[in-house]
Amino acid sequence: MNARPALARIGACLLLTGCYHPPRELRPEAPAPAPEAPAANEESVVTQKSCDAALAAILARDPTLRAARAGLPVARADVDAAGGWDPLEIRVGDNLRDLGRESKVELRLRLPGPGVPGAESSAAEARVELTSAEIRALEVEVAEAARIAHADVRLAAERARLAQAAAAEAHQTADLLTQRARAGTATAVGETEARLAAIAADAAATAAERTAARLRHQWVSRAGAQPIENDTCAAPDPASAKLEANPAVAAARAEAWEADATAFAEARSQWIWPSYAQLGWAKDSSGNQRQDRIVFEFGIAIPWPGDDSGDVAAAEATHRREAADATVASARSAIQAATVQYAEAQAARADLAERQTEIDGATALLTRGQAAGAAPSELAGLSKRLREHQKALAEADHAVAVAAAELHAALGLAAAR
Repeated sequence: MNARPALARIGACLLLTGCYHPPRELRPEAPAPAPEAPAANEESVVTQKSCDAALAAILARDPTLRAARAGLPVARADVDAAGGWDPLEIRVGDNLRDLGRESKVELRLRLPGPGVPGAESSAAEARVELTSAEIRALEVEVAEAARIAHADVRLAAERARLAQAAAAEAHQTADLLTQRARAGTATAVGETEARLAAIAADAAATAAERTAARLRHQWVSRAGAQPIENDTCAAPDPASAKLEANPAVAAARAEAWEADATAFAEARSQWIWPSYAQLGWAKDSSGNQRQDRIVFEFGIAIPWPGDDSGDVAAAEATHRREAADATVASARSAIQAATVQYAEAQAARADLAERQTEIDGATALLTRGQAAGAAPSELAGLSKRLREHQKALAEADHAVAVAAAELHAALGLAAAR
């Protein structure tokens, strides 16, 4: 901030007692600096990025965020403009019927109420904090969507892999039944059914691959790089997040701060206080006589009876304080709910992982059965069960990732800490 307007405000406080100081609890914590945009040549060199690196790139290049950040310097500039005194007026007068007989030159300065300039400047600072909090809220929203999109890409890729494996096994089964039909150990009906099943599996694999390719293309267009296989976003760390730094809480505190400063200024404006001061020189000429005078005057604004603008502003400040307290309580509840959901998703994933020993045994049995020439129907059934388990694992991983993204958002975190 420019030091000259700050010194001017200090001087105003010295001249007009009763400067405004916002309550400490209404001042939001300073926001973390916005991530810097990657260098222009970085995108062409890096072909893959981890989830967290891609997330930083998305936050830096998102057009909506860039437009929102461009408004922050405007809000900061308003701080320097707020709380200033009106320009000094120069008033020149004369008698139009007898020019030069009654002349005067006056300087008029409008006087704000005691502490009003400081309160107006503080309200502008609150609007800067509000703008910053709104930008951080938008960053959290973009980051949540990006984390879920990354989880969608991983799930679609795994579904496509499983569909390709199912199609390959369907063709193997069809080929095996063709050989047995020729040897007379299988019927033409069984062979035809296996061929139709292979065709359906091919169609499902193609659809799954198209979905995976579409989601991967959308991710690359946002992140500027391919995702790394089996990479996950960083897990949320509730201990590193401060409730007061949550964008929603910070925005509510900033609104309460602005309303409090506005109520202070409105209340002081109702005081019986000089509204202007004027110093001038006047000349009266009559014949050969001339009289010079130095004139000083001031005016006092008398509020109209029944003017309740101060009460309205005070009520608005009270309302904003209560709304800020409600936002804090709501944020706590959202964090608790998201924490529980994240823990439940992790527990469900752990339950599936506990069955891995049985799954490994079934996989070994499938390999031995294929080598020993077991019945195709038995091999297909066992293989299907194994793929269902792999699909359940992928969906459980996706649920954990989505719950983690929602917990990040509830904590008010955009980039990982």
